[in-house]
This record gives sequence, C-alpha cells and structure tokens, in this order.
Amino acid sequence: MAMTNEEAWRLDELREEARYRRERLELYRARMYGGRSRSEYRLREYERASQGASARLRRAERLPATRNTAPGERSGGTAPRGS
Repeated sequence: MAMTNEEAWRLDELREEARYRRERLELYRARMYGGRSRSEYRLREYERASQGASARLRRAERLPATRNTAPGERSGGTAPRGS
C-alpha cells in the first residue's frame, strides 16, 4: 500500500518541524555559550520541544509500515492470540 499525498505531506511537515526545533535548540545553546543568555529553564524547554518533534517524526515514519498489515494482523505476521 503506497503512502497517500496527505500522509506524505504530514511526514514532510513533521520533518520540517523537527529540523526547526533542532536548529532553535542549537542557536540557543550558542547564545548561552556566548554569554548572551543564561536561562536554564528556556534551554530545557527548547530541548523538550526538540525531543518531542523528533519523537513524533520517528512514530510517523514507522506508521506506514504498520498500516500495511491487514486488520487484526500484527506487524510480525502472526495471528492475535485466541484466534
């Protein structure tokens, strides 16, 4: 089963968000090392946002592989217990 245009668009959107969050974190770290900003709280917020965006992207990248299975079938190809 091929990925739909909407799924491809969403995956691209998640990649862009992860890249943006990662770049914001890198810029903030550079500002901290340069002595211009000192908020540890804000650094943690940028780290959390970057990690969250990366996690959403990883889940979305795995999703198409699991969507190709038949309803009730696990990704390992075995039937559910009790069947």
